[in-house]
Amino acid sequence: MRLCADLHIHSHYSRATSSRLRPPWLDRWAGVKGVGLLGTGDCTHARWLEELRENFDDAEEGLYVLKNDARRAFDAGPALEEGLPRPENDGVRFVLTGEISAIYKKDGKTRKVHHLVILPDFTAAAAFNAKLARTGNIVSDGRPILGIDSADLFSLLKETDERAILIPAHIWTPWFSVLGALSGFDSVEECYGSLSPLISAVETGLSSNPHMNWALSSLDRFSIISNSDAHSPDKIGREATIMEMELSFSSLRDALAGAGGIVSTVEFFPQEGKYHYDGHRKCGVCLDPAGALKSGGICPVCGKAMTRGVMSRVMELADRPVDEDAACPPGSERTNRRPYHSLITLRELIAEILRTGSSSKKAGAAYNCLIEKGGSEFAILMDREPGELEKLSVPGLSGELLARAVDRMRRGEVSVSAGYDGEYGAIRVFAGTPAMDGGAGLFGDLLEDIAPVPVPVSAPEKSPAPIKQQIQNTGGGSGNLRPSAFVPDAVQEGAISSTATHGLIIAGPGTGKTAVLAAKIARLIHGGAEPSSILALSFTVKAAAELGERVAGYLPEGAAPNSPLTATFHSFCVSVLRDEAAGLDKGFTVCGEERRNELLRAVCESAVCESAVCESAGTGTKKPRPRRLGLYIEERKRYCLLPGETAFETVRPPAAGAVADAIPEPVPELESLYAGYRRLLKEKALLDFDDLVSAAVRLFTLRAEILAKYRRRFTHIFVDEYQDINLAQYALIKLLAPAGRTAAPGLWVIGDPNQAIYGFRGSDNRFIRRFMDDYPGAACFEMRRSFRCACPIIRAAGRLTGAGLEGVSEGDGGTVDLYRTAYPTDKSEAEGIARTIAGLIGGTSFFAKDSNADQDSNADQDSNADQDSNAD
Repeated sequence: MRLCADLHIHSHYSRATSSRLRPPWLDRWAGVKGVGLLGTGDCTHARWLEELRENFDDAEEGLYVLKNDARRAFDAGPALEEGLPRPENDGVRFVLTGEISAIYKKDGKTRKVHHLVILPDFTAAAAFNAKLARTGNIVSDGRPILGIDSADLFSLLKETDERAILIPAHIWTPWFSVLGALSGFDSVEECYGSLSPLISAVETGLSSNPHMNWALSSLDRFSIISNSDAHSPDKIGREATIMEMELSFSSLRDALAGAGGIVSTVEFFPQEGKYHYDGHRKCGVCLDPAGALKSGGICPVCGKAMTRGVMSRVMELADRPVDEDAACPPGSERTNRRPYHSLITLRELIAEILRTGSSSKKAGAAYNCLIEKGGSEFAILMDREPGELEKLSVPGLSGELLARAVDRMRRGEVSVSAGYDGEYGAIRVFAGTPAMDGGAGLFGDLLEDIAPVPVPVSAPEKSPAPIKQQIQNTGGGSGNLRPSAFVPDAVQEGAISSTATHGLIIAGPGTGKTAVLAAKIARLIHGGAEPSSILALSFTVKAAAELGERVAGYLPEGAAPNSPLTATFHSFCVSVLRDEAAGLDKGFTVCGEERRNELLRAVCESAVCESAVCESAGTGTKKPRPRRLGLYIEERKRYCLLPGETAFETVRPPAAGAVADAIPEPVPELESLYAGYRRLLKEKALLDFDDLVSAAVRLFTLRAEILAKYRRRFTHIFVDEYQDINLAQYALIKLLAPAGRTAAPGLWVIGDPNQAIYGFRGSDNRFIRRFMDDYPGAACFEMRRSFRCACPIIRAAGRLTGAGLEGVSEGDGGTVDLYRTAYPTDKSEAEGIARTIAGLIGGTSFFAKDSNADQDSNADQDSNADQDSNAD
């Protein structure tokens, strides 16, 4: 019989995986996808094996099925609650599989190779685990990491049960694979030695396809198979192998051994894999093999070593041309060459048609309806004729568009943007075609087509080593931090050294918050964190620059100072929008305040209104007030609202009374003017200052794959002055570091509810008070010792504000004088303070000359208190 097999997945016991990776969920999603034989994953984990025993019945030799009771309970519970479709095939078979990471030294080089093992039954799995347990820890992770030679691991497997199968996993991945550019060997034989003849198949991985593997004659004798390596149930079957086999472990073993059982494979477009081309994620540089060779493997932006891509590695080892357009040759049944299907997942096709995120409710509802009608995802993507697909129209989705999308995908008529350095690529079927109905754009038609492109750059004169390598060259560890005048106290050290995923630091004025933030970032880097995975956001360019300089002060001499991204909210959002809208013909420009006011005036001049928001123009008509319109638009953008919108899904104020009031009602007259203002921005390819954060929030909300990319990129996020964020900024942070997660991206924020200064821009210090509700279990530190002022000032300020700060030491702070009536106006108070300061420092300013402070620093404070000085 013919069935689709996906032999490489994970369970919920592996790190960075979904909690839904449990037997009933696996069974249902395999059926939905059209997978008939599914590996269990993680068969080396004792608790997972126990869970599998409880949920499985024996089927054929070495194969298992989900118990009927488990399926009925799932149907009546989670499946019903989630609205999951019921597939045609309820008879999914399971086989015991797992992935093992071997890290060891061989021939003077550290090797990191991942292996897929397939066991014939539970008895063999238990015996194999008993042997593995004597070599290392197999209980802490579903995919154990062992310090064992690959050949020794294979020998151990064969000693346990001769029937067991080992397949080198994702053989081209740079970091963890048998042929990986950074961790592997130049041949399978070099890795497994005398045992290599016992290996019958290799796994392509997401970044390579069969054609790339056919370019190596050394791989001719191996069957080429593909699997999903799924870390969540919905990713099952994103790659798979179609086999002709009987339902038994023996037949599976024969099929993998090349006995004519492999019919074809289901593949990613390899460019979508996250290591297809060479590149440097931090700089946005992506180079094909020719460009990478020309650059010498060095990033032409920053001079660091790029991550080697799969295509470059294939071409390095290949002894035949890599011809991806060549058809599968006649007589291929006698070789490892089989046809293959390059697919885009159905959810992604739907999302592109609907112009929404693939994880959105809208795409999910259409997907479920299509599965109910079409039978399974593979049936729709590979088997249904165009005429059949056109009849599969579901609410909100045109069957005609679906048929066009599937047809273009099958013929390979797609737009490709290659993945690199851990970033997935993008494959689209309608890029460059006229816009389709169904789904709001990010800025209407301004950012119609989002597609990343390689960055055109030139090489620098010098190529410094990567910052992480430089740190390691110093010996690593906090003992090798460059000398710093900052010596943390106990509370500060607790915050710096905390390993909690999420954390809140309450830091009053002068308590060293910038120093603590910089030290914590540096400690992360010295502990092994990739600098480019760190994002620190602040409110001003000066604060961001200071933080970057302080971090650099902790790093070894010569290390790149800005490897962690320290940025303002707005500069970060500009970089996101430019990167993701790089395919635009015009791009966009951020307009300054003066240009914005010109546009507001132009909109108001062309309008007439009779409402209270307008004022007389002196000609018997009333015109809208530009300032009033500007403030209104600014407020709407803080809620990420376009004209005519009353709510945006991500940017909802929390429950009543929690943080923010309800979204203000729109003003009809101003809404029409807002729309006119937006049209002017679009005509001139402009974004204003208030567009930046709101546009990034809308982008991340509407394009789930882009959001996922930034979550993968930034696994450590820090926010300074958290008390000053507004609702749009709050939404941005919550998107990048979702609440309720205990894993990366981790979020640490620092601030003081008593120091909020941006209320005029919509900031709300209640966000900082809500942090512990958003991230339950987060670490919390309160820094109360102020190093900024002498104790008398600290005490006096505390009595006035109730801040509760503590001074460092009594010192010689003198006394604090209180002037109750000396300054009758704010202006006179400011000038009086300025005169006093000028006198104390010697009176060197023009203000001091004009106010005589340079002549008498002890002059009577009342003498000129209410007089204007001549200083501007």
